[in-house]
Amino acid sequence: MSWKVIAEAIAKEASYRAQKEMSRRNLTIMTAGGILKYNIFIILILSFISGLTGLASFGGRDAVLYAAIPLFIIEIMLGTLSMALNLQAIISDELLEPIQHLPIRERELRRALSLLGIYWGGLALPFAMIPAGLISSMILSDPSIFAGYFAASITGMILSLALGYLVGSIGGRYTRSVSRRAISTLLWTILIGFGFFINFIMSTFFSTVGSDLGVLRIVPPLSFLHWDLPSSISSALTFAVSLALLTYGTSRFWRAAISPGEAAPVSLSWELSFGLKSILMKDFKIASRNPRMLAPLIVNSIALPLFLISSMIRGIEKLDIPVVLVLSISLGVLQATYSAYSSYLLDSSGARALYMLPMSRRKVASMKTLSILAFNSIPFILISIGLMQLGSIWASIPIYLIALTGSGYLNCLIYAKMLPKEPANWSVETFERWIITIIMMVQTTFFLSLLIVSQFLPIFALWLSSLSLVAVYGASLYLSHELRDEPL
Repeated sequence: MSWKVIAEAIAKEASYRAQKEMSRRNLTIMTAGGILKYNIFIILILSFISGLTGLASFGGRDAVLYAAIPLFIIEIMLGTLSMALNLQAIISDELLEPIQHLPIRERELRRALSLLGIYWGGLALPFAMIPAGLISSMILSDPSIFAGYFAASITGMILSLALGYLVGSIGGRYTRSVSRRAISTLLWTILIGFGFFINFIMSTFFSTVGSDLGVLRIVPPLSFLHWDLPSSISSALTFAVSLALLTYGTSRFWRAAISPGEAAPVSLSWELSFGLKSILMKDFKIASRNPRMLAPLIVNSIALPLFLISSMIRGIEKLDIPVVLVLSISLGVLQATYSAYSSYLLDSSGARALYMLPMSRRKVASMKTLSILAFNSIPFILISIGLMQLGSIWASIPIYLIALTGSGYLNCLIYAKMLPKEPANWSVETFERWIITIIMMVQTTFFLSLLIVSQFLPIFALWLSSLSLVAVYGASLYLSHELRDEPL
């Protein structure tokens, strides 16, 4: 049996457990699409971003060099995070158990696991850099640029897969060890919060524009765009280390996937509880005992608001009142947009129990909205302080809360509409990737554009953002009415 058949079987099993009831069209895509299904949409998105970035080459070769830095970081960050989340489903959902009983050699099974990352979106990762390299080489008539970008993209793919296997092998099963949970939480926090270092790295590298790069020439990905001996040695070493990490990561992941794990303690006493406190405590307990879920809570509650506040306040004393109000609405909407998705993933396999309760999908969305507000209580306080420092108007705080609540409820209703109609695990396979991407991209692009417009046309931007907030609440009321009697 080939590795591709095994990898496809594992991917289908993960998708089936997460979605359960699927339409004939979705089932056809899942069985016939294969690798294409998991990669084509990511390829399109990354190619679009990379292609736009490649237009920076009109600024000369220096622009090409520095454009490679964020693309390389995005490839590694996106690849590592997506691989780790997908691969942990194999451990937590025990997807290898039915396959282990088949007459398959261990060598074939290990090979399938090592290449499953390619199947589950890894094939698309090089397209974070390849289109930019191709466009830049055509604009500057320099084929070496494309060669450098291509080599860097392949190395970045291997490195991100290696890191994904390493992180995915940690904390996949229940453990009573506080130290193991702490280590796993720390690793996930570093992984998810890695994007906050981009601003520092870019500011450091851009400060050298127009001067000799010096030692930075041998630092990936810049080393791939230089052909002197030190840079070539650095590129070769980076590629070799990435391969070694991939070998070690897949081996470690294999051991984690086949190990029996630790049985969760079962209490003889139990009780049924309900109400607001029980709803919030359920999600808090799940998050605190699951490093993969606790890490985003730490990042969103502490790192993100501090990063936003420092970015807002740095070099600015005061902003005009309309600009502060637009900023309040944008922050509230975007914060809820990215929190809603992870709030549903909290339940994981425990979501099956919710299907036994007499609740509507609107009730589920309301519960998740309350969790979002509770989880974002610390960010709310910190961002409110930052808004007061910028505008000195109390109106920005309730407006921020209104935007956070409305956007959170709307996004939770959208995800509730997409939930399977049969008991299933809620995981990254539950929701259609293209719908999630469109939701996040549209909201992010629109409100970031409003922030830019507010610098030149503050009154118009405030009017447009207020109108969009009214539209958010209108859409929430409509969806809430549609889902009021629809059972989970």
